[in-house]
Amino acid sequence: MRLLESRLARQLMYRVILILVIIASSVILSEFYLIYRLQVENQRQSINQMMHTLQPILSQSLWNFDDDAVKSLAETMLINPHVSGVIISDDTLNVIAQLGEIDPLRNISFAEEGLQSQNSRIIYYSRIIYTGLRSKETLIGHVVLAITNEGIWAGLMPALKIQAGIGLLALTLTGFFYYRMLTNDISKPISKLSEGLANYRAGQIHLDDISITHDGLQNNELSDLLHQYHHLLERLREREKQIRAHNKNLETEVHQRTEELLITNNHLLESLEKLKLAQQELIEQERLASLGELVSGVAHEVNTPLGVAITANSFLWEEVQQVAGQLTQNELTRTQMDSFMTSAEESCQILSDNLKRAAELIESFKQVAVDQTHEELRTLQMNSYIRTLVRSLQPQMKRSHVTIKLDLDESLTVTTYPGAIAQLLTNLIMNAYIHAYNQGQTAGNIVVSCHQVNNLIQLQVRDFGTGMDATTKAKVYEPFFTTRRSQGGTGLGMNIAYNLVTQKLHGKIDVKTEPGKGTAFLITFPSQAEIHPSAESLKRH
Repeated sequence: MRLLESRLARQLMYRVILILVIIASSVILSEFYLIYRLQVENQRQSINQMMHTLQPILSQSLWNFDDDAVKSLAETMLINPHVSGVIISDDTLNVIAQLGEIDPLRNISFAEEGLQSQNSRIIYYSRIIYTGLRSKETLIGHVVLAITNEGIWAGLMPALKIQAGIGLLALTLTGFFYYRMLTNDISKPISKLSEGLANYRAGQIHLDDISITHDGLQNNELSDLLHQYHHLLERLREREKQIRAHNKNLETEVHQRTEELLITNNHLLESLEKLKLAQQELIEQERLASLGELVSGVAHEVNTPLGVAITANSFLWEEVQQVAGQLTQNELTRTQMDSFMTSAEESCQILSDNLKRAAELIESFKQVAVDQTHEELRTLQMNSYIRTLVRSLQPQMKRSHVTIKLDLDESLTVTTYPGAIAQLLTNLIMNAYIHAYNQGQTAGNIVVSCHQVNNLIQLQVRDFGTGMDATTKAKVYEPFFTTRRSQGGTGLGMNIAYNLVTQKLHGKIDVKTEPGKGTAFLITFPSQAEIHPSAESLKRH
């Protein structure tokens, strides 16, 4: 049955059936007990009536010592359906007649007449009294009857069957009527309600298709529930309409916002590309600016030996002209000739020394400039290369009070990118010169050290100038961060240094600094670099 598929219906049905069974059982048991008590009372009355009838005859027979008559009376008593055994004895308990199933005269209370219990059996005891002349009563014997319940049960079973049949019929009819009531008034509305909500939740029906009528229901809690349910449905329908309208508006708004975001995203991508190009140009400008400063310094430095060479050459040319005139006029003396040779030798020596000095400076500039503009991997002597690089930077610090000191391992051979080393050292040394010593206005030392530990090169640039606070230290590698923007700083020097170390040299860079005690940059990178893509990838960072 569909009803029993409902858990609520099953629970209610089982509980009602249990209650009906308990009530029916209680009624049947009560009826059974009343009938039983009635049968017991009838039994007692039957025995009392039998004993009242046979008492005079039995007493007379015992008084006359007529044993046959006594036995005949015992057989008469045994005919009673409630009696299963008879014992008749005289006043000394000598048995005169014993018939049927009965225990001997033991555990009998002779002080009380009537029904007694003996060893889970029921007996009936009565004295035999003879009334003589002058109404004198004399005890002349005893009668003990064994009472059986077979007669009671024989009369009780038909009544019990009738009561059980009536109770079962009443239980069936009550259960049927309750079943009809539970089906029509409770289970069906609740099942439809649950089924409608389940289908709506599963998306099989629309909210407008849910409709449960409560016609014919009495004004009770279930009708109130259905009323509240319909009220809830109305609110849900209204809410669903609002949600649909809101979703429609939301879809339109999302579409508009999506288009706006796409347009904004395209603008951002264009701006990002422009920013990358601008950053790349700034980095390139920074490198060219560094190279330009190097060119300016070297040009100034080369001017000195070239100027001395020109002066010596002019002096030598004047001497040659003078000697040539004297020789034409035949006025040249040996002393003048010796003086000319001495002056010529000195002038040539000055020319040679200064031209060689200019050539060395130009060669140093050429090597550093080529390294900074190319990304080739080659093997180099670190101490010699660092000395050459420092020599190319000396012109910029010539009139300052800053001294560059070197602490280098001799014959340290490294396979690396010299352009990266040159750019890195230039940025770090010039950073210390500008920031630690205020562009050389403050006296101090910059120590450049390079040592090998196992397969790693440890390159350190240390100054003893102003140092950095915690905020500046945290941002020192950020692009475009500078503390000298008003003096033309771009904030790219340390960012370029960081990218060179981490991306080009595949190493790491650490900084230790303290305000007033200076700053030390320690660069660690492999002594044997691996070949990787060209610096064009580095420029894009």
